[in-house]
Amino acid sequence: MVFWEADSPDLGKDITSLQKMLSDNYNYHVEKLRLKSNELTRDAVYQATDFVRRNFTGESLLILYYVGQSSPNPKSGELPLWTS
Repeated sequence: MVFWEADSPDLGKDITSLQKMLSDNYNYHVEKLRLKSNELTRDAVYQATDFVRRNFTGESLLILYYVGQSSPNPKSGELPLWTS
């Protein structure tokens, strides 16, 4: 589960409910990744890709559930701006 650290107080119940449902109903092992910033920076991308690299195997099922918005980056060729 990937979420912005700043949003975790607001999302706490939703995160816990979704984790419980995936674990209890489907026997999925759920990992949490708290992104430190409310903007999708290069560091956040590296943090997320490193998380996937460490945890994803040929036997894994990767489900990425994201709640938020994005907008085009005003800097040409840069990553979109993701917000919660």
